Amino acid sequence: MKHSCLPDHTSRGNINRASTCLAVQVRRTTSVGKLRALGVTTAQRVAQLPDVPTLKESGYDIEYAGWVVIMAPAGTPPEVLAKLNSAVNGVMVDPAVVDRYNKQGIVIRTMSLSELPVYLRNDKERWAQVAAKAGLKAE
Repeated sequence: MKHSCLPDHTSRGNINRASTCLAVQVRRTTSVGKLRALGVTTAQRVAQLPDVPTLKESGYDIEYAGWVVIMAPAGTPPEVLAKLNSAVNGVMVDPAVVDRYNKQGIVIRTMSLSELPVYLRNDKERWAQVAAKAGLKAE
């Protein structure tokens, strides 16, 4: 099964949103005139979609970029975590890897072991505020 972030009914022109799309998927669909991209949620414009503004540029106070993190079981020795972090970050800054991700519209951001918990905590707090403002409650 082929995965797409764009629903099958895009050819009928009645899609109102698509989320977590790679820029290459959006570019492929917009370049043939099936859809018009209105904005990206990232802080900066996406290189593959240079004419598509950020939502912030369009007057909406929205910014979001997806993230992927590799975690280890609780209690993993710090020296093992440090070695794993170093190895993964080393791969993720390799020019060939960076180029491959960038071609898909993915910007790589590596973090140290001390930066990650701060990032995750801030992200959790941010979305808790969004949920509270929208009146959403966990069940």
